[in-house]
Amino acid sequence: MLTPKELPDNIRLAYEDEIIDWLFATKAIILDAKRRFHFQSAYPELFDYPCPPLYLDESVFQSDPIHRQLVVALLLDRVARMQLHFQKVAGVADSAIPMAIILSEQLDIGHIWVLKEPKVSGTERHIEGIYKPEETVLTYDNAFSTGDSVVKHFKKVRLEKLAAQVVLGIIDYDIGSGYSFLEQRIWGNPLFTVKRFVDRLIKLNHITKRKGVTVVDYFEVLRPIIEPLIAQKWANDPGRD
Repeated sequence: MLTPKELPDNIRLAYEDEIIDWLFATKAIILDAKRRFHFQSAYPELFDYPCPPLYLDESVFQSDPIHRQLVVALLLDRVARMQLHFQKVAGVADSAIPMAIILSEQLDIGHIWVLKEPKVSGTERHIEGIYKPEETVLTYDNAFSTGDSVVKHFKKVRLEKLAAQVVLGIIDYDIGSGYSFLEQRIWGNPLFTVKRFVDRLIKLNHITKRKGVTVVDYFEVLRPIIEPLIAQKWANDPGRD
């Protein structure tokens, strides 16, 4: 494994700002306090604004080589700061797999392919690749929402007796992943939170007062009300393992 490079704080923050600015300029960040995004269906019993008023098209991270390199640099910085040793990288199927492969190449360690469903021919297993029991796996996903897909991924990896505890990501939408990760002993480690995006956009005067609820209102007014509702949702969900 190569030694990941830990960036100086000023360089790390500059990379983050450049990525956010680029995503906003390319309209990859959708910012709308009145819109109901697709992952809101995870909490249908909540009122109108349980999800952050921001949506990120994470595929854009993978479409531009310059900013993809900045994202990889930040991910390597995060690995360096964790001071943990990994022997494999695995991406959460399917959209996270390309970045996971790039990350494994930069770390000079193997990549394993965790399938959504087991193959109907060949090995008939959930995981493709060469690995040994007890090897440590670094998981990568583009974005954390409710955490369901990450939890399912970890269960498949752990079923093969691989050691998996850490998942890296680009953004955490802060709508319940923390509870599912805690329950399954998963350490979620995103590069950005929604608030990090919003703070940058406020600084650049890209956020203006809208009719009704604003992005700022979400953090100052709504989030303190929503947080215990999401916690109760997880505590009372009969379908969770």
